[in-house]
Amino acid sequence: MGFDHDFKLDEQGRWVGFVGIDAGYGLGTQGAIDPPVNNDKLSQKGPVAQARCGLDYHLSKPLSIGVELDVGYHYLFLGGAAIANTTDAQEQGIHVLGMLNLKLALG
Repeated sequence: MGFDHDFKLDEQGRWVGFVGIDAGYGLGTQGAIDPPVNNDKLSQKGPVAQARCGLDYHLSKPLSIGVELDVGYHYLFLGGAAIANTTDAQEQGIHVLGMLNLKLALG
């Protein structure tokens, strides 16, 4: 579930800013996924959210370069094998990610 919005920053539309918010439910495993995945193999479950903003410069109609900043939060409940080795039943954290982008619009 999320929301995105783009807005032009100049008359020609070459500079475009964007903002977005996403929310969902995250699932995690202790290591690599080994199908079939059942409830015992899921070591983390819980709500996650992320906000992002950025700036793109359109080199041509389908091609742009830009920068983006993502800030996210998670509150995960531990389960499966992970709960046996800890006294805490949940974990929470924030991540911040800065990116340089090269985008190709295909639609």
